[in-house]
Amino acid sequence: MKTTEYAGIDYGLGKSNVDTETGIRFGVIGQSAEGLNLDATQDIYQQGENLSFKGYQDEVRKSLRDALSDYFSDHKSWTGEKESQLDRVTETSFDAISDDLNDQYQGENDRYLYERDGYVIQTTETELMILKSPYFTHAQYCSPCFPGGGNLETYCETGPKTYCLGHDWFEDGKAPYPVLSVAPVHGSPVDPA
Repeated sequence: MKTTEYAGIDYGLGKSNVDTETGIRFGVIGQSAEGLNLDATQDIYQQGENLSFKGYQDEVRKSLRDALSDYFSDHKSWTGEKESQLDRVTETSFDAISDDLNDQYQGENDRYLYERDGYVIQTTETELMILKSPYFTHAQYCSPCFPGGGNLETYCETGPKTYCLGHDWFEDGKAPYPVLSVAPVHGSPVDPA
């Protein structure tokens, strides 16, 4: 891990890649970062939601609904039920073809969303974006490609508070940066190692 005294430039101007509730910046770390436990990161893909596949399914649902809407144009009004007949038939049609969709889907570089144990992590092709975590560290600001976020591969004591992965995400159970608790015990930040 690199360490620097230069916090960098906040290309987000305090408005992007920051948790508006806590003021803590979103963190980003490469999926192949030194020391990152590959088994821990595989949990994201095994237990997370495939956002790319979900988007594909949503497009199919919309196409089905559009194709069926002309036929059901007389049934778009509410009938006192929570959903229209068009919505019910769309879902029934989608259910009938969903197994075939699953078999035919060939996503590349799918994005995943992982929400467990206080973490909200989203993947890109090569990186993990830490959108929420029980922990933070201080990191150098990222380049303009992730404006306002913190680069978890460059620790900076004077950098912004940045959501990070805890020690258990790393080989040997030790993160390459100080890990502080977002919800401090007795009023002071604590390294849970």
